[in-house]
Amino acid sequence: MFNQKIIFNIPGCDALIGSGVKSKKFLCNNHFHNELELLYMKKGCIRFFIGDETADVKEGDVFFVNSNIPHITKCMEDDSEDILLQFSSHSNSNSPISYLFSYIKKDDVSFFHFKKGERATVELIELITKVYKEENQKERAYDYYIAAYIQCIEALLHRHRLLPDAIELLKHKKLERLLPLFEYIDASYEGKITLSDLSRVMHLNESYLCRLFKEITGNGVSDYINYVRVYKSVQLLKTDKTLSEIADSCGFFSLAYFNKIFKKFKGYTPGEFRKLRITGEVAES
Repeated sequence: MFNQKIIFNIPGCDALIGSGVKSKKFLCNNHFHNELELLYMKKGCIRFFIGDETADVKEGDVFFVNSNIPHITKCMEDDSEDILLQFSSHSNSNSPISYLFSYIKKDDVSFFHFKKGERATVELIELITKVYKEENQKERAYDYYIAAYIQCIEALLHRHRLLPDAIELLKHKKLERLLPLFEYIDASYEGKITLSDLSRVMHLNESYLCRLFKEITGNGVSDYINYVRVYKSVQLLKTDKTLSEIADSCGFFSLAYFNKIFKKFKGYTPGEFRKLRITGEVAES
C-alpha cells in the first residue's frame, strides 16, 4: 500500500481532473490519499476493492471514495473510459483545534455507489463534466467556475450525508459548551491529563462530563485525548525525531502504547506510517 500524492492541475484549487481510456491490463494497487475521489464511468467497467467489499462501476455510474480510505481499482473491460475528480474538502477548519472536525467525522461513510439514472447521479455527472470542460477549455476565470462546481459537488455529498458537517455540529449548544475542554486538551496533550483536571476546567462533576462528552461525540474523553495525541504525532513524523522522542512529546507513556494507539486510529504503526510518507508515489489515474 502507498500514500498517493495527488498532483493538482487546477490553479488556485486543490483538485485534479482527468479522463482516460483503459484496457483490462490496468490495475492501480492498494493506495490511499487525503483527497475525496469521484469516478464517473463514461463507458465500460472499473472494479473497486475496498476492504472486503467490491463494487463494479459501470457506464453511467459515479463512485465516491472518502479521504484516506485504502482502495484498489481494476479495469474489467477493454476501452473503458472514465473521468476522475480528486479534490480537497473545504470543510476543514483552520482553527487550532481543527482535528476536532476530523474526530467528529471519523465515522464517515467510506464509499458510496451512485447508480445510473438516479437523480443524484445525474446531478454529479453534470457537475463533473462541467469541471472537466472548464479545465480543458481554460476560458477566462475557468478556475473560479471549477471551484464553484466543486463546492456544489461537496454540498451534494453533504446533503446525502456522506460527509457529515462538523461545522454544523459545532453550532450545537452542548458542543459549544465543551470548547474550553477541547482548548485545554490542545494546550496540555504533552503531559498527563486527568478527568479531574477536565472537570475543574468545565466546572462539572466527572460523571456528568463523561456522559455529556459521549452523548455529543459518541466516544469517551480518553479516546479523544488519544486522537489528539495521534494527530499531533503525525505532524512530528515528518521530522527527523525518533519514534521514542515523538511518543514522549505527545504524551504517550511508552513506545509500545504509542504504537498501539496510533495503529488503532491510522491502521499502521508510526514506523509504517512514516515509511509510507517517505516512499509515497503517484499512482496512475
